[in-house]
Amino acid sequence: MTINGTAVMETLAPEMQPADEQYVTTTSFRADWVDVTPEQYVTDYTLYVNIKQEVPVGATLLTETFYSEDVPSTDGTRDLGDNNELDENCDNAGWTGYAVYLAAGGGMKLGSNTKTGYLTSPALDLTNCGGTITVKFNAMSYGNDGSSVVVSCGDVTDTVELTTEAADYTVVLTGVTPAEGQNVTLSCSGNKKRFYLYSVTIIGGVEATKAVSETGNENYRVITGITDQYYVVENLTPGATYTYFVEANYIDGTKAASNVEQITLLEEQGIHKLGDVNHDGVVDIEDVTTLISCVLGNSSENCCSICGNVDGLGGLDIEDVTALISLVLGNN
Repeated sequence: MTINGTAVMETLAPEMQPADEQYVTTTSFRADWVDVTPEQYVTDYTLYVNIKQEVPVGATLLTETFYSEDVPSTDGTRDLGDNNELDENCDNAGWTGYAVYLAAGGGMKLGSNTKTGYLTSPALDLTNCGGTITVKFNAMSYGNDGSSVVVSCGDVTDTVELTTEAADYTVVLTGVTPAEGQNVTLSCSGNKKRFYLYSVTIIGGVEATKAVSETGNENYRVITGITDQYYVVENLTPGATYTYFVEANYIDGTKAASNVEQITLLEEQGIHKLGDVNHDGVVDIEDVTTLISCVLGNSSENCCSICGNVDGLGGLDIEDVTALISLVLGNN
């Protein structure tokens, strides 16, 4: 996959789904959403719930900034990698490389007219990375070379096309071997494809796991750190109407908000009696008739899905009808 240097990442906002009434009670509901953005680009979700009818406003393994104590006014010609001088100009010891030169104004220049340059990180412990690492770096193309950076870890590679201005780039490599002693290499795509490199950050996985946290009260709620695509919101106000939407947080720091949905919770006096699908206070043959009509798809029926879930398996189907008939006949 090639990531265009003018766009950090392509993402699509998550889509909030209407609340499933089988999960609606007097004080809770379940919010569900769909996000087609590849999951490796999503760190987590933040869910917003508000009683008012308005929209409320993995571990880092290595961080490197390339520098030199005496910043040259022109690009250097001495290969730091070939002369074992990288440690003198790096925060972390253990970098290796070839055709790596001090850059004018700071940073490193990789490659030359005749050499394909590369930089390889110190050995990393990827034991707990889950087979995925994130490589963030700041770089720019050398003049009009039309440079690309090849980012690799073992046999897994990705290529990023650079622009002629320094910019931040993010690459997620999936399928790397989760073991100690692994290295990440950033290299030119060929000779005469030189580029400047200013910093590198390597993260095991996408981002360190975050704990879910809730703030608010019975009238509003903000839930952060959600990694699933649903969440059950509890301890709300019976009978109240809430708006809710979710915001996806991406690995490059950008966000995208879903559409807004609305849900009205059940009134507190609406006590659910098993089998009383028409809410007339008794469980009889009329409830069976109502449930059958509802199962057959008659959406006009006033059928309580909570009372109709007689078999306790969720949803409404013929098994619930059979269980309700048995209940009416006194077999349960």
